[in-house]
Amino acid sequence: MPSPLHIFDLDHTFINENISYRFGQFLYKKKIITLFQTVIVLSYYSLFILGFLSIDKMHRYIFSLIFKNKSSLQITHLVNDFLSKKIDSYVNPVALDLLQKAQKDKCLTALFSSSPDFLVQPIAYFFKFDECLATKYAVDKEGVFCDISLIVEGEVKAAHHAVLCEKYKLNSKENFVYTDSENDLPLMFSAGNCYVFHPNKKLLKYCIANDWTAIYSKEYQ
Repeated sequence: MPSPLHIFDLDHTFINENISYRFGQFLYKKKIITLFQTVIVLSYYSLFILGFLSIDKMHRYIFSLIFKNKSSLQITHLVNDFLSKKIDSYVNPVALDLLQKAQKDKCLTALFSSSPDFLVQPIAYFFKFDECLATKYAVDKEGVFCDISLIVEGEVKAAHHAVLCEKYKLNSKENFVYTDSENDLPLMFSAGNCYVFHPNKKLLKYCIANDWTAIYSKEYQ
C-alpha cells in the first residue's frame, strides 16, 4: 500500500515566522530595498491580514514593488545567504518532530506555501520534503523576474493535493495536513486528517466539527 502523504504549510506552521516578511527585513538590512518600500510592503501585508486585500493582489503589488525586473540569480544568492544564517532559528520544533516522524515511517511529505518558490524550495530541499508547491515568479530570457506565473492559495493547494494523490496512487482521506490558516480550508477538506496550529475561533469551530486536532505548544509561541 502507498504510504499516506503529510502536507505542511510553511508560514506559522513549519516555521514560526512569515518567511517572506523576514526575507524583506533581510533585504532592507542589505540595502536592496528602501525604507519606503518596506513600509509599503508592511501596509499591503496588514491589509491582507485584516481581510481588505486578497492574497492574489497582495502578491502582485509586492512583486511589482520589489521583485519585478530584479535579477533572479541575485535574489537566489541573497536567499542562500539569508537561509544559511536564519532558518534553524525559525523552524517550529513541534512541526519538525511531526515531519521527522513521518519521514522515519517512510511516509511521503510535501511543503505547500504561498510564499515565492525561491524561498520555499531551498527549505523543502534542506528538510528533505518529497514534494514542494509555492508561488512561482516567471523569468525572462535575460534572467530577470518579469511576471507571476502561479499564486498558491487554498484552492490551488487542494488541486495539487489531488494531483499528488493521482501521482502516488493515494487515498486522499488517509493523508495529513498541518496548517495554521483558514485560507487552507479547501486543502484541509480534501484530506482526512488535519492538525491546526493555534487555531483562531473560526478554525477552532472547524476543528470541533470535523474532529481535527488543534495544536498548542509553548515551543510555538
